[in-house]
Formats: sequence, structure tokens, C-alpha cells
Amino acid sequence: MFHRSWHAFKTHYGQVLGYGVVFIVVGLAVNILTHALGYYLQSSLDIQPGGLTAVMISTAASLVLLAVIVIPLITYLHYGILRRLRGTNEPRRPGRYGMILAIAIIQMCVFAPGFFLAGAADPGKFSNIEVSFAEAAAGIKLITESTAVGPDGKRLMNPQELVAKQAEIKKEFEAKHIAVKPGLMTIAVLLWIIACVVSVLSILWAYMLALDPRAKVDSAVDAISRGWALAAPARLSIIGFTIVIFLILVGTFALCCLPLVFLGYPLMLASVPAVYMLMQGEPEPRQG
Repeated sequence: MFHRSWHAFKTHYGQVLGYGVVFIVVGLAVNILTHALGYYLQSSLDIQPGGLTAVMISTAASLVLLAVIVIPLITYLHYGILRRLRGTNEPRRPGRYGMILAIAIIQMCVFAPGFFLAGAADPGKFSNIEVSFAEAAAGIKLITESTAVGPDGKRLMNPQELVAKQAEIKKEFEAKHIAVKPGLMTIAVLLWIIACVVSVLSILWAYMLALDPRAKVDSAVDAISRGWALAAPARLSIIGFTIVIFLILVGTFALCCLPLVFLGYPLMLASVPAVYMLMQGEPEPRQG
């Protein structure tokens, strides 16, 4: 699987790099939109941070944007790469957004418990945004004041006073931040892992089947069922390969993010259609 994915990554690097940049930009935009929407709703509705309503808003905002925007986008990107790997001009099956959305809704139902617990574990997810902005504003104001000079030309605040006041600001705003609950977050992560396993063993391939003109699927449930059957002969290999790709993503992110843009995301995008072709018994991807 890795050989196929690496071959697809190398031979179509320009395309997967471009698609990776698109995915990163849209992902960042959706993340910002999720936080802005959650903060706006929580503030305008005067909802108590950490309450059940706040958690529901956080969960709903994340799942809706993922299902409506992010998942369909990455599915169409995957199919674009698949078509290049096959070396054909086969158009994707028309009118399939509804089926992709239906599959995404089912997938979000699988991920919902993890998202809900993550929201409960991080009750200050939105309210801490306001605190962080206020802390930044206070820090900027302090730095401005520290550069002011008196009539004698000397600074009104010496370096020791600046450090002391910065420590006071940090302590003041740390008290206002709502801390993460590690126990609940651990359970949320375990639920996410289970959801990811279910996804890579069925739902991930359902998206490809929905767009692939060579696959005749009639509904979202049919696509998921056939995706499960498609992955059945190589389930352990798929899980192992997913772990490798995940470690590459984490490693490239840790290296100042640039390797994530030029290696991590492009390789991830190339791997899905390449492994899909392998499971379908199709030949080695063609040279780009």
C-alpha cells in the first residue's frame, strides 16, 4: 500500500501538492468559521460556558461544517487524483453530492459521541477566545507603555517592572481560562479512534465508490456496505497503513508545518485513490 501511495505521490506531485494546499486553506477557514460561529452563538444567546447547550453548539457547528464542506471537498479531490492515476478522462458520476452528504452524515453520527465528549472536556473552547484576545490586548498595551519616556528622556518603566507586570497579566488571565478536563478528553480520543477505524474500513471507500463511474452504487448505505466488503480482505493492512500515514502527518506537522504542506497532506491525498485502485485490482498508477 505504501509503495502504491508513494508512487502516486511522486508521479503526480504537482497535482497532489496543489490539492493539499487547497485542503489546508479550506480546513483553516472552516476551523476559524467553527470557532467564530460557536463564540457568536454562545455570546449572543448568553449561554453559560461548559453547559450542555454550549457543548451541543460546539458539536453541531463542527459536524455540520465537516459534513457540508470539508468531506465533499476532499472526496472530489480524491476523485480528481484517481482519474489522473488511471490516465483516463472518465467524468465522476453526476449528481452525487447528495449521496456524499448522506454518507458524511452517517460518518458524523459515528464521530458525534467523540465530538460531544471533547466539547464537554473543553468547556472554554469558545469563551477562552475572548480571554485570549483580551490578554493579547493587555500585553500590547503594556509594551506600548513600557516604551514611553518622561521629560528627562528616560523610560518610565524599567525592564524589571515590565517583567513583573507581564507576569501579573499572565497570572490574571490564566485564572480566567477554563481548563480542559483530561479524563473526558481521554475518553473522547478513544471514541475518535474507534470512529476512525470504522471509517477507514468502510466509509472512506464509500465516498470513492459514490463518485467512481465504474462502481454502480445506488445509495449511501449501499456504498458503505460495498466499501466494507472492498476493505475486508486487507483490514489489518489498512489499519496499519493508516497508522503510518497518521504518524507521517504528525511528524511533518511537528517540523514547523512546512513539511506538512509539501509532504504530509499531499501523501495523504495520494494514498486514498492509490489504495482504492489496489483494492479494486487495478494496475499500477500511470506516470503523470
